[in-house]
Amino acid sequence: ENADKYSDRLFVASIKRWPITSLHPFGILVSELGEINDPNTEIDSILRDSNFLSNEYLDPKDPKKEKSTYQPFPIDENNWNKRTRFDENYNIVGFTERGPVSEFAIHIKSNSDGTIELGCHIVDVTEQIDANSSLDKRARKRSTGVFMPQKVVNLLPQALNDALTFQTNKENATISIIYTLDIETLKLKSTWIGETIVTPTKIVDLSAIDSVSNGPQNIFYNKLEEIATSFYRERINLPDAKLAPVLSLFESLDDEKVKVDLNIFDRSYGYIILNEIQRKVNCTVAEKIYSKLGDIAFLRRQPEPIVIKMATFKKKVQHFGFDIDITSPDTIIKSILEISDDDTRKGVEILLFKTLSRAKYFVAGKVEPDQYGHFALNLAMYTHFTQPLRRYADHVVHRQLKSVLNNVPYTDDINSLKITAEYCNFKKDCAYQAQEQAIHLLLCKTINDMGNATGQLFTMATVLQVYESSFDVFIPEFGIEKRVHGDQLPLIK
Repeated sequence: ENADKYSDRLFVASIKRWPITSLHPFGILVSELGEINDPNTEIDSILRDSNFLSNEYLDPKDPKKEKSTYQPFPIDENNWNKRTRFDENYNIVGFTERGPVSEFAIHIKSNSDGTIELGCHIVDVTEQIDANSSLDKRARKRSTGVFMPQKVVNLLPQALNDALTFQTNKENATISIIYTLDIETLKLKSTWIGETIVTPTKIVDLSAIDSVSNGPQNIFYNKLEEIATSFYRERINLPDAKLAPVLSLFESLDDEKVKVDLNIFDRSYGYIILNEIQRKVNCTVAEKIYSKLGDIAFLRRQPEPIVIKMATFKKKVQHFGFDIDITSPDTIIKSILEISDDDTRKGVEILLFKTLSRAKYFVAGKVEPDQYGHFALNLAMYTHFTQPLRRYADHVVHRQLKSVLNNVPYTDDINSLKITAEYCNFKKDCAYQAQEQAIHLLLCKTINDMGNATGQLFTMATVLQVYESSFDVFIPEFGIEKRVHGDQLPLIK
């Protein structure tokens, strides 16, 4: 009845059963999302389709608001007093990439003994969220934030983000990793990890660091760039490497973008610098918890690609006139970075991307030690630690590290950690899928608007592969690669 009334409405349905004798399933309508052509409805449908209901923190009495009961747990006085303090004298800078949320801060200090101190400070979220509390369980259920050009779904309630994020001249409970480096060679001399209190002197957007490459000189940002470059060279085993260009698609196999725009290849220089330093911190923490906790360490790995796939990739790239050394991750990265033309390099990167699978969380005792490595990042051991306001996996690692620092037993058993790792992997893939669909939606609207404005749209594209009845093209302007089917083209036979 009244079918026409609902022809332009979008609904969420749930399949309850599908008997083998029936052509169609039996189910129920769960809820109405809204009008089909409404942009908000489109985004909500992408989130629902990707297993993000986004209702974990909403007030049942007023579904448009979050429950006011979700607040950070106060830190007791003894815990506060035992922490090492880094005050205003350290000139600590908090960084943000997504509006007011800042969870990672840095200070750089020159010492009198010919060394330099790099302090990396991460908000101590788990000290203010009780393990297995209602809030912790809901954060685990959401598992990760979702970042789309049109909308952001945060991991934690807004009240917690506001309370926990770094703010200028406000004391924050943190976990800090302090690196002591040689002032000339920037080689690592020592590492200290501990629970701390920091007071940032300012909060800056990552775009501020972009000026390092093309604007007025800034001593702090320049030194940050030097240290990040040193870490990068060590990681990919290439002594004269520069931070840019970066293989952004290759690296997205580990983590999706936070500041999302139309072109998936675009990365700001500030993001590249900070990301390299965060990788160093993640690697340090992974080694620390594994050395102390062994089989129950919560880590992240990316398996090596299948040999046949890599051989096929090498052969395809040879058709472009380039020879890729596929011996190891660092030789692959070096070979691709030697390609001077941006569009060709991105095309090769796309072909490499297709041979690899996404990184996964795992528990050390459930995987053979020779499988611990992270292929895309060329690291023997890795985890996620530096972004606890957007990933629940970081909460697990924070609790493990704090059990090591305080020399107390870690209570979660290996099987429950395995379940958590598998669930975090599932939700991480869902978040990536949602981001991909949202970018595709933005792309469709952008191309449609450009076409309507001019009547037609011309752009350059590179053909990557040719098949019997189709071919793959890469469009650098939009950073997309799609398959074109010959029988779908408006051609006269």
